[in-house]
Amino acid sequence: MTQAQGLFAAKSQIVWFFGPSAAGKATLIRKLADERPQSLLSQLRSVGLDIKVCEPSMQKRCGPPLVQVVPGLVQDDSLLVLLIKGQTQEDPCADQPRLLKQALPRLDHRIIFVCCELKEVVRRAQECRKGTAAPQSDDHCKAELETQLAKVGKLQSDLEIICVNATTHDYLVRPWPCEWCTPRSLGSAPQIVT
Repeated sequence: MTQAQGLFAAKSQIVWFFGPSAAGKATLIRKLADERPQSLLSQLRSVGLDIKVCEPSMQKRCGPPLVQVVPGLVQDDSLLVLLIKGQTQEDPCADQPRLLKQALPRLDHRIIFVCCELKEVVRRAQECRKGTAAPQSDDHCKAELETQLAKVGKLQSDLEIICVNATTHDYLVRPWPCEWCTPRSLGSAPQIVT
């Protein structure tokens, strides 16, 4: 075990990613898994761990609940961080982080709330939906963010929550709740302080 592993990785981790549609959850998960940016991993306290993506979480749900799938993905003999894309718009999924923590208490569990400037979320959502359903409006995106904040906020007594701003892909990290993901900041760009 390296010194970095000893400092940051005493045990395996389950890390959930929540945030509104088009905030950049999947992009951040893939960046962590594929590029392994040491500075960001250090801020998220995941240095020195094998990184594994929970692939079923990256798809729209139609299979068994993740709380049934995830225990089979975590090996007792390896130090890893399992990255899970949360889907809070599906009510049964909103409480899965708490249920998984109860099922796997030996692991560290946390939530990363991926936030993004409202105008960027709207732009990304509209880009993803070109030629399909009606484009996303500011009001729709604000409502979804408020719903996400409420559902994730209910988990803060059981799990650590960290905010990551994905507006520019610089992925700035702050403790929860942060200035980027509060209802006050919905109408304006978050002030990024480095």
